[in-house]
Amino acid sequence: MAYTAWSVSFGEQPSAAKWNILGSNDASFADGTGISAGAIGATQLAAGAVTSAKLAPTVYATDSFIGSGITNTSYATVTTQSVTMAASGKVLVQASMSGQLSSGAPAISWYGKIYVDGVGQTEHRNDAWVSNASQTINCIAYTTHAAGTFNITLQAKVGGGTFTIWDTTIVTMVLAA
Repeated sequence: MAYTAWSVSFGEQPSAAKWNILGSNDASFADGTGISAGAIGATQLAAGAVTSAKLAPTVYATDSFIGSGITNTSYATVTTQSVTMAASGKVLVQASMSGQLSSGAPAISWYGKIYVDGVGQTEHRNDAWVSNASQTINCIAYTTHAAGTFNITLQAKVGGGTFTIWDTTIVTMVLAA
């Protein structure tokens, strides 16, 4: 159903057919068929409006097999991802590590933390209750960053014992400002 132009002259009593055009036009705006392609441009959008360009992120993905144990009780780098932003914008990072407690007393904790350009963003703690049980840590960070190249770093530490990290994944989405 498309939009139909409608007009009346001063003093005219519109016919039923003319009044029906108004209903049809209303329906065409409701289902979108009455809006011409390209009719809504940047000048019609409110400041901060969501556009398709803002919804199409640049995605960086890093998947690493580590296969080594961590015994450090302070944070140490597990893997790093380099990201380049053409313009300032928002950065959404999801990182995960999987592995198992291979030695040490049960009920120790291990931790994962995301750093964006050297600044700690989020920390997640996981308690390993049983030796040799598979464990996964997921961390999510959301921040803004200026244009340029910077690093996303995934770090880990344990509360005691040895935790063997099998695999890490970092997925970073760069969104337009």
